[in-house]
Amino acid sequence: MDTKSMPLWAIILSAVLFLWSLGGLWSFYSAAIMSPEMMAQLPQAQQDAWNTMPKFIWIDFLVAVVTGSAGAAGLLLRKSWAGIAYLISLIAIVIQFGYVFLLTPILSTIGSSAIIFPAVIFIIGIAAWLLARKWSAVGWLS
Repeated sequence: MDTKSMPLWAIILSAVLFLWSLGGLWSFYSAAIMSPEMMAQLPQAQQDAWNTMPKFIWIDFLVAVVTGSAGAAGLLLRKSWAGIAYLISLIAIVIQFGYVFLLTPILSTIGSSAIIFPAVIFIIGIAAWLLARKWSAVGWLS
């Protein structure tokens, strides 16, 4: 199936989402290679959160950023599977932050400000998934 012409604003938005996804990959990489000296510079509550995070949440974090990046690449390549990649990423985001906010004391130790950036990540994840679905439906993705 031939795709319809994609407007310039959609191509630019796809590129922005791809750059955002690179930030997620960098975030995972930075956390994964954090040295003890770098860890010591974090607030104690954040150190505790990182040091007690189960391996499955680290794997989930990796799944979230890799599939989010795949979704962004799919948008740039105009592939309909971008929506599936974004959906997997969104599910992984919910699992990761569900664990962090429901099963750790992060809100009582850091406070409600700890919710702001995860909320932004979640909102962008939903928006990217909905965009991929919409763009596939209008024929911009094949």
